[in-house]
Amino acid sequence: MSSGVIRLTHSWQASAFACCFLVYGIAAFGQTARSPEDIRQEFESKAYTRCGNSYYSGPFERPIFACLEAHGPVKKCQVFVEASGTGTPSFTFVPGKQPSPAQQMNGIERQGSIIFRYSLYRTRLQADDKLFEWDEWADQSNVATVAQLWKENGKWFIRDLRDPSTALDLGSVMLHQAFGHDMTFDQFVKNLHPLACDELINPKPHAAIVPIAPTIPKKPEFHGSADEFALAFPGFLRQAAIARGLDARTFESEANDIIARVKLCSQITGQMVHSIAPKYGGAGIARLSDLGSQYQKCQGPFIAPSLQINPNYKAMDVQITGSINGSARWADPYSWKTPGPLQISIEFSPGPHASRPRDVPISLIVDATIP
Repeated sequence: MSSGVIRLTHSWQASAFACCFLVYGIAAFGQTARSPEDIRQEFESKAYTRCGNSYYSGPFERPIFACLEAHGPVKKCQVFVEASGTGTPSFTFVPGKQPSPAQQMNGIERQGSIIFRYSLYRTRLQADDKLFEWDEWADQSNVATVAQLWKENGKWFIRDLRDPSTALDLGSVMLHQAFGHDMTFDQFVKNLHPLACDELINPKPHAAIVPIAPTIPKKPEFHGSADEFALAFPGFLRQAAIARGLDARTFESEANDIIARVKLCSQITGQMVHSIAPKYGGAGIARLSDLGSQYQKCQGPFIAPSLQINPNYKAMDVQITGSINGSARWADPYSWKTPGPLQISIEFSPGPHASRPRDVPISLIVDATIP
């Protein structure tokens, strides 16, 4: 009697084990036995949003400066890409080379890539989750490698190359280079958060197509008196700072110095210059400081307010520099009779703390003319 119970128990355990093994085995087999075509189809359907005849991908990260010139201050800059005029088929898996003996020893079973054929594309910036107008369409007959794939120890891995800035041409040698991001294919799919067609084509109110800040002129210019400049300059500084993603308040000391400098230099008269001209035999003025040490600020041609004024200068990634024609306007021996206007140009330029000064563009704040 008791032996029957024991046999029944063993039979139940064996059946349960067999059932669990079968379920697990099927699941595991389903994960590892996916063919390259299965991966291609899942990549096409989940890594891209198809709307009509176009394929949308993104958002892809961009440097902050990519969103600054026209779209104001941002903390996060991204881009969406629309590709159209696609070939048939649009996406294709291209087998790679047979893994080398060393790669096989490291668990690499096979490798390949997914290519994408299209002939038209355009991009759309997204600044702090706000979508802007699409750029103009561009012709580009292209066969782009949008993903590199390899199967390693039973799992598919992917290097995402959808971003045009990292995409490799089909003719490129397939190497494990520092392009894209390597991860398991399942993790890649899990991380995708594509927008729906209505969000991409007709953004919802929360992603309205509106400028973040007023577009400033490509070459901001001022013409007026020194007092008028004092009133106008903070606005020029604020707009230029917005376009660079900067806080104008951090340059308050430089702004005060520039305004004071313009007021001081505009007060230099022909008679003042003529009074020190004999020291140079009437051949022009070399040192405006002869009028008084305070006029050294007017000498020019180069000025560096941040260096001279800002106590945090050494920690600045962006500084304010410029030029002034303080002494040049008096260079002619007779210029004291009919002096030219005072001209000053102020700009943002790389600061001493910029890790890559070449990546910090110089941008104009204002070109000012004081009659």
